[in-house]
Amino acid sequence: MFECWTSMAGLARDTRTIRLGQMVTCNSYRPPSLLAKMASCIDVMSHGRLILGIGAGWYQHEYDAYGYEYRDAPERLRMLRESLQVIKAMWTQDEATFEGRYCGAGEKVTLKLVAQYGDACNFNADIPTVRHKLDVLREHCDTVGRDYDSILKTVEFYTILGDNREIDRVVADHARRTGKDEDYIRAWHPLHGDAERIAEIVNDYAEAGIEYFIVNLPNAAEGGAIKRFAEEVFPRLGLRVAS
Repeated sequence: MFECWTSMAGLARDTRTIRLGQMVTCNSYRPPSLLAKMASCIDVMSHGRLILGIGAGWYQHEYDAYGYEYRDAPERLRMLRESLQVIKAMWTQDEATFEGRYCGAGEKVTLKLVAQYGDACNFNADIPTVRHKLDVLREHCDTVGRDYDSILKTVEFYTILGDNREIDRVVADHARRTGKDEDYIRAWHPLHGDAERIAEIVNDYAEAGIEYFIVNLPNAAEGGAIKRFAEEVFPRLGLRVAS
């Protein structure tokens, strides 16, 4: 698997119109001042196409593999808060200075940080949970004086287009290649089925308040998978397939 930020630098050079983002950058892996500079450089090189996705970190196996300390969740969230302050200061001030202690899937903490600093937020949840999270986000926005509608609400799905046999095949292949459990792949808020079902689910999320969909195709490396998804699903959503 390629490293995200170096890959995006190459994509910034080789593409012209697509947006470039991460799902998501772990705050613990890079000093916020460095991350702010990396992100701003790629944003300039791509003519404003970068989206910075950042979270407090959660995958302990990856921390251990890299040799990073895995702190408890409250401390990781406190570190994220300071990082967001540093990054925003570096992006908006001519000369930024910051003094802090460090350099929640929690709606009480994470969504409050979104209300204070974020341009977008991302959910991996079923529709009732998404509705609840958006209600909480709206409350945080009211508390801090933020326009709720100015925040882009997004979701990410593992998505497999096909019948049950095709879904079983793709899940098994993805599990073999990544080492992930098949049940985990199926449960990752799946958007699986034929084009009609996928379009119906997308519309249900849109009615719940989601505005932007990130589609993760486990079989994207197979020839034609992305093109097929666009040609079969997009028209059912009223979208035009780019030529």
